[in-house]
Amino acid sequence: MKDGNVEYAGVEYKDEHSRDLRLHLFRGALELEAFPVLRRAHGRMGEFEVDASIIGASHAVQIRRGSETITEVLACHVEAVDLYADQLVDVWSNASVKARPTPGVDYQFRLDVRPLEGTRSQIARFRESLASANELGSIGLAFQFPQKTMETPETLLRVSAGEKDLRIESVHVYPGEQAAVFSETLLAPFAAGRLDAAEELVEVGSR
Repeated sequence: MKDGNVEYAGVEYKDEHSRDLRLHLFRGALELEAFPVLRRAHGRMGEFEVDASIIGASHAVQIRRGSETITEVLACHVEAVDLYADQLVDVWSNASVKARPTPGVDYQFRLDVRPLEGTRSQIARFRESLASANELGSIGLAFQFPQKTMETPETLLRVSAGEKDLRIESVHVYPGEQAAVFSETLLAPFAAGRLDAAEELVEVGSR
């Protein structure tokens, strides 16, 4: 696993709200340098080549399988996403999504906003798992913004592969509103019966 952990000094934390998080799904690769990349790593996992980044209080993950690439961006207000409007599949807010953005790959996403109280131990375990993720050939990234408060805004990201599928998991901590946002994405080569073969995109949550 090649870890390109990059930290830009002097990045100022901008207080966002969990309700503003949006899932942006793109076909094709994006120039991630257009985003404020704070941590970055890439590697190959089974059938997938992955380029994962923490972009402020958000994340961006590019996944390539064969000649096809999709990019997941979970972010609040990121101007760079507007540069790639022609590649945008769709945008969702607080949704669970099923899609087939490229031929042969099923994409499933879910997002859950939880009170910070009661989830701190779960977040701690997730944070601790990131170091071993890198040792096991997965990707584990974390970024904490320096704050003079008791709790720190942070983004945690883990990408791991099963025998044939790929899983993206993230935690976005918003201490200002005492909330934590958990997301999970599962990508797998198309299996008959998972989604209707004629159905390119199905939303099962709400925009």
